[in-house]
Amino acid sequence: RECLSLAFLTMEVAGQGDAGDGYFESYGDVSVHALMLRDTPRTSSYLAAIEQGAEEYFKGKFVMDVGAGSGILSLAAARAGARRA
Repeated sequence: RECLSLAFLTMEVAGQGDAGDGYFESYGDVSVHALMLRDTPRTSSYLAAIEQGAEEYFKGKFVMDVGAGSGILSLAAARAGARRA
């Protein structure tokens, strides 16, 4: 909860919303995740970045995907060689 509160505060300071605007709650709707997965430029860019940095940044290292959502970035990190806990 403290981390979530800090995230709300950060968004307020940055002028990106406030704690009552439903921004974070919207991620509880699976359709939001489906929409992001269908965003090919966004998803393929993340996957390409992980693949390109696999040897240096992921192989044999622990990766924490905070707020994993669909888990696609976690799966990509595992495919790039991230260690299992």
